[in-house]
Amino acid sequence: MPDRPRKRAAPTKQALARRPTDPAVLTNYGAFLHAQGDFTAAARILERIVPPAPARALVALTESYRQLGRTSDAQATLATAERLYPRDPAVSEIVEIYQRDATR
Repeated sequence: MPDRPRKRAAPTKQALARRPTDPAVLTNYGAFLHAQGDFTAAARILERIVPPAPARALVALTESYRQLGRTSDAQATLATAERLYPRDPAVSEIVEIYQRDATR
């Protein structure tokens, strides 16, 4: 990880060390890793969230699984997100992406 992202991750990693099961901390760090393109690490962190995970975590986990080629895990996670958060804009957006991709 280059220096700049590593420095940005430092406060979240410190929070994670203090509160390793906090859904907000896990979501923030997992979403950060996802945004950095570290899908394996993002999935590993986001999988630690005790259900029900926040919508943002489920979206990042779905996309991480997708990038890793874990299609069935991505579909199952997306179904959970859709069931739990049917009105969440990020969930709706990723559902639309998956539907559009399915018709290609």
